[in-house]
Amino acid sequence: MIEANMVEWLGDQLAENVNNRSSYWLKNICALFMNLCLHEEAMERCVPFATKILESVVEWIRAAMIAVSYNRCHLKLFQQLDDLS
Repeated sequence: MIEANMVEWLGDQLAENVNNRSSYWLKNICALFMNLCLHEEAMERCVPFATKILESVVEWIRAAMIAVSYNRCHLKLFQQLDDLS
């Protein structure tokens, strides 16, 4: 897979706008990418685009955290409304 440039392809996929991807897709792409990067040759191939991938992953995590906070806020509101009933 490394010799078939899969590391570069996965890196390109992760460096693109991750907000337009499903959570399932992102988790699987990240898992495959991380497993490939356990090999020294793959690690060396990651260097040119590592910063962009990290920026995209941070963006994805930030969006996930906002979604969790938003859901918790709604849950708290509904609990308060239920308490008023």
